[in-house]
Amino acid sequence: MTDQKNIFNRYFRAENALLTQGTGIGLNIVKSHLENLGGTISFISEENKGSEFTITMPNTVKQ
Repeated sequence: MTDQKNIFNRYFRAENALLTQGTGIGLNIVKSHLENLGGTISFISEENKGSEFTITMPNTVKQ
C-alpha cells in the first residue's frame, strides 16, 4: 500500500478515507508526542480488514 509510508505525515488522508470526516493530523500529533516522551508508534495494515497500531513507552520519561 503506497499510503502507508505517508500515514504519519501531517494532513495526510488516505485515498479510501477521503469521504470520512477528519483533518489528517491525529496520527502525526500522536507520533510527535510519543517521540518527545521517548516512545514509538508502529502499525500493520491489511487492505479491506483494518489496521493495528502498537505504541511503546519507556518505563521512565526523559528529563
